[in-house]
Amino acid sequence: MAASSESAPGGGRRGSRRVTIIDVGRAAGVSRQTVSRALNDMPEIDPDTKRRVLQAAKELGYRPSRFARNLVRREAQALGLVVPNLKNPYFTEIADAIIEAARRAGWQVVLMPLDAWGEPELDALATLARQVDVLACYFGGPEERLLAAAGGVPVVLLEREPVTADVPWVGVDVDAGVDAGLAHLAERGHRDIGMIDCEFRPVAAGPADAGAGDAGGAPDAHAGRSARARRLLAVAASFGLRVTDERIRSAPETIAGGAAATEELLTAAPEVTAVLTFNDYMAIGALMALHGRGLSVPGDCAVVGFDGLVLGSAVEPPLTSLSIDKGRFADLVMERVRGLLDGTPVTGRSVLTPTVVVRRST
Repeated sequence: MAASSESAPGGGRRGSRRVTIIDVGRAAGVSRQTVSRALNDMPEIDPDTKRRVLQAAKELGYRPSRFARNLVRREAQALGLVVPNLKNPYFTEIADAIIEAARRAGWQVVLMPLDAWGEPELDALATLARQVDVLACYFGGPEERLLAAAGGVPVVLLEREPVTADVPWVGVDVDAGVDAGLAHLAERGHRDIGMIDCEFRPVAAGPADAGAGDAGGAPDAHAGRSARARRLLAVAASFGLRVTDERIRSAPETIAGGAAATEELLTAAPEVTAVLTFNDYMAIGALMALHGRGLSVPGDCAVVGFDGLVLGSAVEPPLTSLSIDKGRFADLVMERVRGLLDGTPVTGRSVLTPTVVVRRST
């Protein structure tokens, strides 16, 4: 249904976006500051002006966010954290790290898993925005829809570089991580390698691509692949490694998906002696598939994961991984969250570089 410019009394929406304090000011013919004083029952405002503002707010269905209220009342601060899902342990570890960083800073966290971007999900996001002061989001839909659902509540994007200039973000240097993994495999003497990739799902209106947590890399001849796979194909030869598009197998980001894709890869390319996986979860599936074939790891085939999950140290053999420092990631997120609320946005580099944690799978 096409967006309408009509107001929606009682619903707090104008068309496809939430009514803001700016809309109320325009309707009442006053400034945003005057609207704030009227809504918060502050002194030094003409009674007639106050009545006009309150009437405009009522007609538009305006509902103030926690962010707007807290600018005046200074209530306890709350962060809305949106992750794709909690089945993937990467996002569980990220959420845990951000919750802990928020706790140290005196913030509360409201956690919402959200892995689709239709109207029901955006309505849920808008409901969350009304309960918190700042949103920190993994989001795979168009950025303007996220900002509209936020309804004026400040947003920090996670692992996705924003299109909007004043939206802060925290990311991961995927290219540097892949390069480090390839260098490690080359040092171990490998030449023929393959990859277990995620199923491609492009992010709308942004440079990040398949799999939240896979940002970077411009579209190219392998645009149907994740940024990690595109980087692998682009630079493997410079490390003395041989790989083709046929040696990259895509699957769901699960243990079972990783196992099935590894079976396909080894059947099609038995000469492969090392596998790089999209994430550690899929790498565990790769280990299972190799064990099931009676192959030794790393003797017959080495495996390198991506993410640095705690779980990777508990499998056999323990998993070599391109590790993301989740504690540092969380600290960077909270620096940007506090900066938004304080009115002093944090600038500077906000992209983490994965490091190779070497264990016995290579």
